[in-house]
Amino acid sequence: MNSRKILLQWERFHCGNREENTKQRIILLSAFLFLIIGLSLILIYSITFCHNETKQYQAVKEYIAAAEKVPNTADMLKEAESFNSGLSNIEPMPTYLPRELLPEYSSCLDILNGMIGYISVPDEGILLPIYHGADEKTMQNGAGHVEGSSFPINGSSVHSVIIGHRALPSARMFCDLGRVEKGERFTVYVLNSSFTYQVYGIETVLPNEIQSLLIKEGKNRCSLVTCTPYGSESHRLLIHGELIDTAGSDRDSALKAAETRLWIYRAVIAVEIILIVTVAILAYKVIFKCENDKG
Repeated sequence: MNSRKILLQWERFHCGNREENTKQRIILLSAFLFLIIGLSLILIYSITFCHNETKQYQAVKEYIAAAEKVPNTADMLKEAESFNSGLSNIEPMPTYLPRELLPEYSSCLDILNGMIGYISVPDEGILLPIYHGADEKTMQNGAGHVEGSSFPINGSSVHSVIIGHRALPSARMFCDLGRVEKGERFTVYVLNSSFTYQVYGIETVLPNEIQSLLIKEGKNRCSLVTCTPYGSESHRLLIHGELIDTAGSDRDSALKAAETRLWIYRAVIAVEIILIVTVAILAYKVIFKCENDKG
């Protein structure tokens, strides 16, 4: 049975009984209206989601372009290493940054809009810019670097803490961080350098349990932090990684994977638009036909 026959039967069913015609038209119109509204809400969510993902991707691309123009990256890394050394001498390491260190912290590695770099967790499709600080405004745009922790670069007695949202309604952020397993790797890119960490530990703790985030002498570590369980802020999921490689990780693959995801999101949006238009046209044909038959 082709689509034209189905449409004719549909029209016959709703338009055949003239005594019930008006009531049926109202019900039919309401059903189509609710369907279109529902599909439109999904479309709005998809567009917002894609917009935020695109914004984060563009931030990473802009950072890469800016880093290529910096003539003194080695000096900037040395400044960050000096800052890290100062942190490791504080006993115990604070969970906040002392006020006197704030100006030095803010100036380190800042070449574009407060970004210190970006992170890739390739197995989970995560690619996010990393910004100085972890306030709410910052974390709406990407991952945040906890001020009282080390910068994620070379050196001994280093422990960087990077935190991100997991359940924002319009962005993935660290949404898939819960799928990370021991042995997986993630890479932090700072200026033109890359620092790859292998996951050695995963734990769920209360927000005030920070012992495993403290600097351990002689170790270079980076921990990723997000809320858990999904949609709740009662606990924190900690993904602990140890530095294993500072030689060029495959930056291009991470960018290509992110770009592919963006094209998939755009394709989904196109399908949703086509579906809404199709439903609207079908509603018009059915309702208009019923109106003509009534007349």
